[in-house]
Amino acid sequence: MNNKMSHRENLLAAMRRRPFERIPFQFSLCEELLDKLERLYGTRDVVQAFDMPVQYVELPPPAVMPDYRAYHTNADELSFIDEWGVGHKRGSMGHFTHFYSPMAGYDSPEQVWAYPFPDVLSGDRWSVVRAKTEKAHAQGRA
Repeated sequence: MNNKMSHRENLLAAMRRRPFERIPFQFSLCEELLDKLERLYGTRDVVQAFDMPVQYVELPPPAVMPDYRAYHTNADELSFIDEWGVGHKRGSMGHFTHFYSPMAGYDSPEQVWAYPFPDVLSGDRWSVVRAKTEKAHAQGRA
């Protein structure tokens, strides 16, 4: 690609309603499609494979995950429980997942206040986000 703007400059121009060179895009793939991408192109890196302008950066999981199994009567049937305590059961194909709320039976605010929410403000987690964001910016991505 022989563009004058970096991906990041192009995205910022589009967001600011200024002239831009190409339409910014971003998407992610489910595990099944990541496997196919790897078979066909030898990589699971969607950003590099499709030269995406945006690098999605998410908060890494906590160093120690709380044990949320007690909040699910069907814990043994779940594929996994995420850091918020939401149970996930994979479907028959692709990205289809059934979600199970750990608060499904709650009927009072006190139950919500007592729930062990994850610490999303932990500084060590955000240092990872900063490093990944700086790397994306160094590559000209947003």
